[in-house]
Amino acid sequence: MSEAATTAHAVTDPGFYPDPARGRTVDQGVRQALATSLDAILHAAEGDLQIDRAATEALLVALRSHRMPPGVMALYGDLVTAIFDDDRDSAEAILGVLGDPRLSAEPNGLRSVTLDSDALPRLVADSYRHHFLDGSDLTLDLLPLSTDALADATARFEAGRSLLRRSHPALAAEIDTMVTEVVFVLPEGDTKDLTLHGASTFFAWGALMLNPEPHDDRLKMAEVLVHETAHSLLHGLTLGKRMVENPDTERFPSPLRYDARPMEGLAHASYVLARMHLGMTAILVSGLLNDAERIDALAAIDRSRRNFEDGYSVVRAHARFTPRGAEIFAGAVAYMAMETLPD
Repeated sequence: MSEAATTAHAVTDPGFYPDPARGRTVDQGVRQALATSLDAILHAAEGDLQIDRAATEALLVALRSHRMPPGVMALYGDLVTAIFDDDRDSAEAILGVLGDPRLSAEPNGLRSVTLDSDALPRLVADSYRHHFLDGSDLTLDLLPLSTDALADATARFEAGRSLLRRSHPALAAEIDTMVTEVVFVLPEGDTKDLTLHGASTFFAWGALMLNPEPHDDRLKMAEVLVHETAHSLLHGLTLGKRMVENPDTERFPSPLRYDARPMEGLAHASYVLARMHLGMTAILVSGLLNDAERIDALAAIDRSRRNFEDGYSVVRAHARFTPRGAEIFAGAVAYMAMETLPD
């Protein structure tokens, strides 16, 4: 995306505590950067590709005006790849889908879908399949849910979302400014030690991917919602750029993985653990949990703290932060330094 758009967006408040106004600014910054980059690509491709300029102009106006379906960002990434690979057929197919009016319409709240939902154009579903796994070590087939399973997952998710909204309204409201779509999938080819619980990616801005099976109650759904949207916040605050300068060839122990991870992933994970601690603490002290849920929440908070401390010890010793990354990560460190485990 353009350097000018990135520079303009870098003034966004990196503060740790949830702020719906900041969330709206982050979303707007991502959309403006996407519109600027897409416009430049379309102008450069004129004469080489068959482009419906009326449709693409409508898309650009929509991007600059209001929130957009996550499929737009996903297809943008695929369009860049197709043009770079000189794959004209794929590029023109993607441009055709980008002209679909459904991808210019402002989302009406947050919706739950699966990969074969009528609401998702086929190319968008295919794009999700690879974008959500890019950068991971997972080799999985992502399968859609049945109609009944999707309804059940959606009900649990909405129960978790309601719990979070009642416990920490600002956090829930910030999430609502950034996320408009939850894509439920079932991973095939996973193992006990290596599976997909959830995922977020800058190249599906506005969407989360969740495996509903490990999240079988409202508390777990609330926790994974906070987890994945913390990654989304980092993607938005950095416009998808790196937080650290360490190359991915450098590997370090990770508190959330059995295998060694690049520092970029470890910095992300540690920041996310602090946001999970914040969200679960708010839920615990809300008075909305039954006795069994309270025990689970206490365990989750303690786990987040211990894992943060493990991750931060490695980050503090080895991370070479970018200026923006250091600014963002400092908020998580300051928050965790002040927090203690609730009674």
